[in-house]
Amino acid sequence: MPVVLHGVLRCADAAQAEIVRRHLPEHIRLSRAESGCLQFDVTQDADPLVWTVSERFATRAAFDAHQRRVKASAWGQATNGIMRSYEVTDILHPAPACGASLRAGRQNVFSETNRHATHNAGRSRPPVPCRTGTGQK
Repeated sequence: MPVVLHGVLRCADAAQAEIVRRHLPEHIRLSRAESGCLQFDVTQDADPLVWTVSERFATRAAFDAHQRRVKASAWGQATNGIMRSYEVTDILHPAPACGASLRAGRQNVFSETNRHATHNAGRSRPPVPCRTGTGQK
């Protein structure tokens, strides 16, 4: 089952933002090369201290392996004190057709700064929008 992470990395000041800019390209390269990584995007927001994070891994095991690698990496060490707020979702059943909903399994909403986790079981996602011209019915 795929695992999806969405959230933000929020720097406290320009010095932290510079650390992110310095280490981010290699972090992205290594993450995208990992087995089971389906998507890995970190983009700077309009606010120069905020980055939007979007990850998708093929399995929970691949996601967990990524988390272990990140903690031991140069990125993990350099950005350890920077606030992160992420929502991690295990996708139980991807939407089979346009307009269907994704059914999410255990959902973890956490902030790495305070290591707080909240679990919301069985929460479902909003409908998936149709894309015209993709051959979907």
